[in-house]
Amino acid sequence: MAEKKTQIITVYRSPNSTLSSFMESFSQHAANIVNIYNPLLICGDFNFDLTVSQQTFLNYMSTKFNCKQLPVVRGETTNYHSQLDLIFSNLPNVQTETIEKCMV
Repeated sequence: MAEKKTQIITVYRSPNSTLSSFMESFSQHAANIVNIYNPLLICGDFNFDLTVSQQTFLNYMSTKFNCKQLPVVRGETTNYHSQLDLIFSNLPNVQTETIEKCMV
């Protein structure tokens, strides 16, 4: 049996782009590199607030990539109480956490 390699994709979506243009562009780029049958993490700054319902995008991620949004320990990822930084995966039982401050 072939070994499955975990795929990690990072995303930045410009706040000036429409959701439909982003989904179209992301689909085109990801089609060449993503194997939905391998472990997959898609994370990054999507620049729309999922504390306000975005069911269209959640359905897209589920249908196109077989991924569900992973819950963040705290529902907000910005100082403005919104959730713009998202993580999606097709892996079961993945846990996430938001780091409040990172001292370097």
